Amino acid sequence: RLECGEGRAAALRAAREAQDLLKNPGGRRERKTLEDTLHWMAGVHIQSAEPEEALKLAKQGESVLRRKKASTDHEKARMKLLSAHAKLELLWQLGAEEPEDSRKLRREFEGAVRTAELAVRLARPVGDAALLAEALHALAQTYFFGGRHADALRAADEAAESLAEG
Repeated sequence: RLECGEGRAAALRAAREAQDLLKNPGGRRERKTLEDTLHWMAGVHIQSAEPEEALKLAKQGESVLRRKKASTDHEKARMKLLSAHAKLELLWQLGAEEPEDSRKLRREFEGAVRTAELAVRLARPVGDAALLAEALHALAQTYFFGGRHADALRAADEAAESLAEG
């Protein structure tokens, strides 16, 4: 996990400035820069045990892509996958805090499964084997968290097959 140091804070400030400059990305290059910035910032928040912040960034990215008709299916799939990763990290955090039979934990698990399944559905038609494998891996981890071990193994097997074929 990353410590909340001066360098981390400065890097996040710079990334936020880049994000602010790209609030309304016009072209593909600008959308790619925004996507990369949001992914990096979300990764920092996940590594800093701040999955809620990572999820906010992913949702913001999804919103930007929905408003832009020219956004690609690949961009949408990658942003949904970012949401899936953030929700999975949030699950692990909640799992350490909440009792196993907690309604809150069950609700978050169901939401994480829906998000990961959607990431897989968005990644399938894109034709990027690595992206599909990463989405399937996130789905497998989410299933594993919820004790759906057979589903987790199926998703992991498909991820491996996707990489072997791609």
